[in-house]
Amino acid sequence: MKLLADLVAKIPLRTIDPQFAEKYVSGISIDSRTVQKGDLFIALKGRECDGLLFVKEAVHRGACAVISETGNQDSLKQSIPHLSVPNSRQAFSEIAQAFYNYPARKLTFSGVTGTNGKTTSTFLIHHLLSQQNPCGLVGSISYWDGKEETESHHTTPDALHLNQLFVRMIQNQVTHCVMEVSSHGLDQERVFGIQFSSAVFTNLTQDHLDYHHNMETYYAAKKKLFVQQPAPKHSIINLDDAFGRRLESELPKDGTVWTYGFGEDVDFRATNVEIGFKQVRFTLEFESRDYLVEANLGLGFNVYNILGSLAAVYSMGVPLEEALARLKSFQGVRGRLERVSEARGISVFVDYAHTPDAMERVLSSMRKLTNKRILSVFGCGGERDRDKRPKMAKIACQYSDIVLVTTDNPRRESQGQIFSDIFKGIDTNTTSAEVLRIEDRAEAIECALQIAQFGDIVLIFGKGHEAYQIIGNEKKDFSDQEVVRAFERKKCLVSGKLRSFATGRL
Repeated sequence: MKLLADLVAKIPLRTIDPQFAEKYVSGISIDSRTVQKGDLFIALKGRECDGLLFVKEAVHRGACAVISETGNQDSLKQSIPHLSVPNSRQAFSEIAQAFYNYPARKLTFSGVTGTNGKTTSTFLIHHLLSQQNPCGLVGSISYWDGKEETESHHTTPDALHLNQLFVRMIQNQVTHCVMEVSSHGLDQERVFGIQFSSAVFTNLTQDHLDYHHNMETYYAAKKKLFVQQPAPKHSIINLDDAFGRRLESELPKDGTVWTYGFGEDVDFRATNVEIGFKQVRFTLEFESRDYLVEANLGLGFNVYNILGSLAAVYSMGVPLEEALARLKSFQGVRGRLERVSEARGISVFVDYAHTPDAMERVLSSMRKLTNKRILSVFGCGGERDRDKRPKMAKIACQYSDIVLVTTDNPRRESQGQIFSDIFKGIDTNTTSAEVLRIEDRAEAIECALQIAQFGDIVLIFGKGHEAYQIIGNEKKDFSDQEVVRAFERKKCLVSGKLRSFATGRL
């Protein structure tokens, strides 16, 4: 139980209800359907729906007080306090922290934001920190509280669930926490008030424009991690990225900003880079010293993930020599360029790439490393940014010998519409790639594996670690990895099966 007055003590109130002074709160809810007697209901103002619409239900279920950005008669009629605040989402974050006695103040945080590379970077930082410090993890694959791994439902959870997770970390003697910080999470103030020791900016390319609408607002959301108070103790920025250069130019020149990349003007610089399918090796130049870096991460874009992660842990007190020694034991991340099979001399990778830039990074790197065929399987999510669909198709055809277009979480959108958008990026008169359209994702993967020959590379894009397909309103069990493994257990489909795929050929 907490006094409502204590929970809102640090929040600027637009209206002060004299009833709230001695009101006790037993819980917090932002969903009227979960309100229990004695809960404080916070009516968040969303883009499409205002929580004020659900105040009546919350009060009916026993809410003891309401907070919103404007007043509401349904609570006033019930003679319970209704406090008005300038920003309901910031208030929610502050109240959630206060309700759980500010657990974030007892942890040291490293945050990573950007379009691509967040997951690999957070797993890297977690790996490099954990040798010296009990370390929690919050991200798109899972949450780790120091004892138990749980499934991730949001890359960055809402403030209530986030603080509950921090409490468990502290109970499990965790001292550090590494977080993927999404643009949605930043825009919705989910990490408002958290002090980050290090904050890493990986890059910014087209994604989530169904939410942010344009790159400028997308960038503004990412920038919040570096400028919103309290500011990070160290901001670590990829200076080879155009938005990274802009961000660096807009931050204070007070020594708290470190940069990384391949250019001569960065703090953490990679030179003498050797790239393979399974490993990278390069020289790290930092403060007039050279360090040999070896990691079990393939392809060139992972050099950036390594540089940013090394800078982050160094800023948090881990000597570079120790970090580099620890790096050698890192075995990669599930669903991030994950090598699922090498059976029959065919290299099969599952990767989460679902943006034009991410797909191009993988395919262009692969193309430089092989003269064998590349087979790409990909789809585009429904009810998401439609503009990137033809761009992804064009990139797939540019670097692949065979492209298999299929489904990837169509949700409630017509798969026909998704295919129509994708194929706008494919000129069948000029592309040298063979293009197949196979709606069933499992069949598309199996077809790629059947067609592939010794030495070929099969890349399955889009779902990565996900173990489901969302079709309509139904979330069905589905794993790219399991489809591959099941196929290889069978070793070969009957020849008639392959002929049946021909109906999908363009």
